[in-house]
Amino acid sequence: MVAAGNGIWVSVRLDSTLRLLHAETGQPLQEVELGPYISRMLGPSSLSLALNITALGAFGKRLWVGTSGGTIISLPFIAEAVGSSESPMPAGVPYCAMEQAQISYHGHRDAVRFFVSVPGCTDLSSLENLTESQKDKLRKPCTLVLSGGEGYINLRIGDDTDERYGDLLLPNPRLRRAERSHLIVWQVQA
Repeated sequence: MVAAGNGIWVSVRLDSTLRLLHAETGQPLQEVELGPYISRMLGPSSLSLALNITALGAFGKRLWVGTSGGTIISLPFIAEAVGSSESPMPAGVPYCAMEQAQISYHGHRDAVRFFVSVPGCTDLSSLENLTESQKDKLRKPCTLVLSGGEGYINLRIGDDTDERYGDLLLPNPRLRRAERSHLIVWQVQA
């Protein structure tokens, strides 16, 4: 469960559906199903990555979603729901646009445990060759969004991170580098 504006995003345990409820009335406002999106983006064999939602965060004008398979999805907030002009929309409710969702190819091997957001900054002194307009873009406030979970996997190349170590790591799987706890960090505009 995560609060954002006048809405609350919830997920029921062992479900891949997100539900937006109005914070004051509890009225259901939007449902977002993640299974078809992940299947379309990563292929039908990766549907196991979307079994259930394990972490939620609302940072940087986006809803961050972590799944039991380690997949991380961010959905941008929009001002009003698409395609429902009959009923008046409550003000300040953060609807999500699934057609603008982004999936991260950097994920965890196991469930995403948490999201946290901290203020960030950019060191402009190391960027000497940029024009003033490029530096102005970098001067905007930014936020760092961190996800925590067991292990790291690059979903584009798969699971071959420990091939060079061969059988050395098999007796004690706790030594495997890719299975230790990891933080993944994104820098987003605040």
